Amino acid sequence: LIDYPSNIPTRWKDFWIEDAPDPTHANDSAIAKFVAQWAMKKKKKLGDDDATTFAKDVIAAAGTKRNVPNNPPSLLQSIHDALKEKLKEL
Repeated sequence: LIDYPSNIPTRWKDFWIEDAPDPTHANDSAIAKFVAQWAMKKKKKLGDDDATTFAKDVIAAAGTKRNVPNNPPSLLQSIHDALKEKLKEL
C-alpha cells in the first residue's frame, strides 16, 4: 500500500513490514548501488566509477526538477523522475 495512513487500526498489522521511504537516505551512494544492481540484472556494463557518476547526475537532475516556483515535486519524486530518464541512456 502506498501512503497508507499511520495509526489506523487494521487486521493486517501482523502480515506486512512497513517500508516508508526516507528522503535522507536517497543519496548518490544509494542510487549508485541501486543502478549497479539494476545494470547487472539487465546485463548492462556499468563499472563502479560509472555508477557513481550516474548517481551524481541523477541527484543533480533531481535538484533541477525541484526548481519549480509554486509547487515543486518532493525530493523522492524528483529522484524517481530523474532516475527513470537517466536509465534510458544505459
